[in-house]
Amino acid sequence: MGVAPVGKLLPSRSHMTAVAANPPSHTYSARRIKCDETPNQCKNCTSTGRSCTYDIHRLPRAANNTYRFPHDLLTQVTDGFRWTITSDERRCFSHFQHFTIPGLLELFDSELWKQLVLQISYSEPAVYHAAVALSAVHQDVEVSGMPLPGQTRQNIWQKFALEQSARSFGILSRRHASDPHLREVMLLCCLLYSLLELLQGQYERACHHLQGGLRILRELKVQKPLADETESPVEKCLVAAFVQLDIQSTYYGVDGPVLCVDNELGKYQWQLKNTESFASLIEARQAIEPLVSGVFRFTSQSWPLSPADVARDYNALLPRQYQLLSQLTHYAELYTPFYTHAYPTLTRKEQRGSDIIYILHRTLTLSVKTCLLAKNPAVLDIYTPEYQEALYLVEALLHKYPERPAFTLDVGILPSLYLISFGCYDIRVRLRAIEVLQQWPHREGLFESNWASFLLLEFVKADIKKDAENVPELTVSEGSASGSGSSSAASSPSATVDQYMSTVGHIERVQQQIMSGQDFLLQDALQSADYLTSWSCVKAIAPKRGRMAKGSST
Repeated sequence: MGVAPVGKLLPSRSHMTAVAANPPSHTYSARRIKCDETPNQCKNCTSTGRSCTYDIHRLPRAANNTYRFPHDLLTQVTDGFRWTITSDERRCFSHFQHFTIPGLLELFDSELWKQLVLQISYSEPAVYHAAVALSAVHQDVEVSGMPLPGQTRQNIWQKFALEQSARSFGILSRRHASDPHLREVMLLCCLLYSLLELLQGQYERACHHLQGGLRILRELKVQKPLADETESPVEKCLVAAFVQLDIQSTYYGVDGPVLCVDNELGKYQWQLKNTESFASLIEARQAIEPLVSGVFRFTSQSWPLSPADVARDYNALLPRQYQLLSQLTHYAELYTPFYTHAYPTLTRKEQRGSDIIYILHRTLTLSVKTCLLAKNPAVLDIYTPEYQEALYLVEALLHKYPERPAFTLDVGILPSLYLISFGCYDIRVRLRAIEVLQQWPHREGLFESNWASFLLLEFVKADIKKDAENVPELTVSEGSASGSGSSSAASSPSATVDQYMSTVGHIERVQQQIMSGQDFLLQDALQSADYLTSWSCVKAIAPKRGRMAKGSST
């Protein structure tokens, strides 16, 4: 694999070209002596008896920074590199090592983040600069919060990240095609670029990076690091990370998942051969991934369908629904004994991982059961107690584990809360799920709590309006947003209108809180980021709203 595929791998190259072609340099205007950028001791500067001005007017000093690194943490990354690093780079790499990576490891262990990324960063400058760029954006969102899709943020952290990304890309593009490590370095940089773009709210560029790496894996016929022992440890870890993001991209990727691991379920039957239970949490987690992929694909295709579409395609949809429910049932038969008997012997972190998988399995099963019933409220309401129980489990999890990362690659609670609020018929449960979602502002790969909350509130608002117009006896009481009220109690038409206005007013206030007082409308987001209209999670709202200038025609 040569340099040629790099352009395909990194389709957002254009936004880096100018910086890459003209990397930052610092010179004396009189003698044109270039600063060698050695932190605190530039020899080209000090040898002339002048003061080096590099690092002045760069990233904010510690007093303006969220993180105050102990001196020993900074000195740990001063040595060990074969190239010169700046003080700003050193600070960001220290943050990457001591804050970004621990967050990525908070929910589940991964050798990629636990060991391999740091090792490769010390030997590969392209990976090093990509890690520094990711850390800079991570620090920015820790202070300013996660941007919503379509929003852009320009500040010194973002500019520094762009510079570091350009350096990484420039180094990567100059690698020789015969380099035996080229593929691993390209894939790791591609993964870091994807995460960096996600933290900036740039989903389209993130998905392009992601899909570029996935195409490489698909062309190499590398599906997952499960049974094949011929792949390197780095490749195995990278495949696992790409598969996670590929599954999540079902709701966000323009072209949908690339690997479609649920289509390869037969390859993973070795995990399910035990007729009693899983042997470890790792095995249980790997086994559920094809099911997550299958459910995400099925629900993303089903949600936007109208009642007429469901009726027309029912003979094709029903067998797939039964197949998924059968696979989920079989998984439960293996997971329940493990969850029951092995749980007391697990570490606290492993127990939380087991709880997350248990809740995820419950909500996946519920979403498959109900995704074809969304147009039949009378039947859908039968499942309200199951949705309430799933929500209770999420609330208990958050109460039990107060330590929560702001940024992780793993699926935690976001998909479960999203499925609960989207699929449940009871308005009270849906709004409570959104309130729980807001208790933990964070990102899980492509899932982000602020965007999920904002979009779910749009769903609820559209449903309330539709019901208020078509079912006069529907009641949505003023207290429904905080847990009171009933979707089945009777009221007068005038009271219904008042209750509708009250509830919508509450929803809009919550949306304003999400935006910290800034104006942000779904239609504005669709106009500023056209690719949003292709997202299944956005297209699903079109039938509810009746019309959406861009989304309804997609």
